[in-house]
Amino acid sequence: MKNRKEQLEKEKKKLLVGLPDCGEIIRGTLMKYYLTCGTKSCHCHSKESKKHGPYWYIAVSYGKKKKQKLYKLKKEVVKEAKKKIKNYWQLWEGLCELSEKNIQLLREVIL
Repeated sequence: MKNRKEQLEKEKKKLLVGLPDCGEIIRGTLMKYYLTCGTKSCHCHSKESKKHGPYWYIAVSYGKKKKQKLYKLKKEVVKEAKKKIKNYWQLWEGLCELSEKNIQLLREVIL
């Protein structure tokens, strides 16, 4: 029992070290849009032409009603935003694994 508990504690510490920095996360979805403008004579209104863009946004849901808010980004920060969103998901997965280890540790005390 003690050996199993020590192993779980070791795994738990390894998980904690591997978690991304909490200050470097974004919870949201990166979105890219191409748009037509309000000028009817602009090239973006023809079917064969390219629309304006890309325009980058982060979409975030808030509250119980899951209201969504879009935050427009400059293209210079898109790479950083992608990294921070990836960090969020790594942190989330790490926390789930950590929770599982803590449950296993609690069960070791009971058994």
